[in-house]
Amino acid sequence: MVGFIERMKNNLPSKVNIIPLYFKHQDLQIVSNEQAQSLLATLIHILKKINQETILYRTLDALGRYLSPINDL
Repeated sequence: MVGFIERMKNNLPSKVNIIPLYFKHQDLQIVSNEQAQSLLATLIHILKKINQETILYRTLDALGRYLSPINDL
């Protein structure tokens, strides 16, 4: 799954039940759209099932790259 989120770059399949959130604070707007919500849901799923240290590092790296100002996931 980590490889999937690393390569999809804002093209994650959207879930029907995800509702885009609207935050007034500018720093939170990066996680307010449907793609960001899908990414966060997938990351949570991965973190709940982690069984290798390498997967943890890759998952946190993918999250960090998504949240970076350059947003180059």
